[in-house]
Amino acid sequence: AMRSGKASSETVAALLGLPVRTLSRNLERQGLSFQRMLDEVRYRNAKRMLNDLTMGVAQIAEFLGYKDAASFTRAFRRWSGATPSAWRQGVAASGHEPSREVLRGD
Repeated sequence: AMRSGKASSETVAALLGLPVRTLSRNLERQGLSFQRMLDEVRYRNAKRMLNDLTMGVAQIAEFLGYKDAASFTRAFRRWSGATPSAWRQGVAASGHEPSREVLRGD
């Protein structure tokens, strides 16, 4: 669903065989929202894919369901405080992920 750009609560609820409201209630009980969960999954996958230097930022953006690389870059900067390219360079230079992560449930 993410790759097709259709990672919506409606799509995921249907895949799970749940009404959308039930999915939302279950997430709310755990202090989560669908958007927060989607962002966390996208961020985790983005970091993993950025470690693969053969994948371009545009490819990663498409895989994660973003309209374009600019939209992905804005989201990644919001989550990590760095652009995907800067994050990738920091990992390459240091050998580990930068410690500044600011993923928020805005």
